[in-house]
Amino acid sequence: YQKLSHSARGVGNNDASSHGYQFNSHIFLGGGVAYLTRLAYDERALDYLLPVYAHFRYNFLSKRVSPFVEVKAGYSLAGVLTDAYSEASLGLRIGVGRKGQAVNVALGGIALGAKGEYTAGNFKVFFEL
Repeated sequence: YQKLSHSARGVGNNDASSHGYQFNSHIFLGGGVAYLTRLAYDERALDYLLPVYAHFRYNFLSKRVSPFVEVKAGYSLAGVLTDAYSEASLGLRIGVGRKGQAVNVALGGIALGAKGEYTAGNFKVFFEL
């Protein structure tokens, strides 16, 4: 397989879906699947990954606007790297509309490989329904 270089730069896309249970206003636990693609500026670019993962999120406040931390850990089943997958993010949850709906904005990172050999930063906007 092709390796993602630590110095590789490019633009990527992450389409993900997590499903689980919101135990209270603070704790979410679930699982999901993602499809990650990367368009890089060199030939060592990561083409795509298909990880499945466990998903944990903790909202710090029981308010309409709350900072949160989230962690995803799993394994990439297909693509140019089939190995451990992890993601950690810090963000802001903004409740909108009906109870439970929210817009989230987060910054974080993704690590691939059992020892985090390959890393990438990420910015994401996602919705809770």
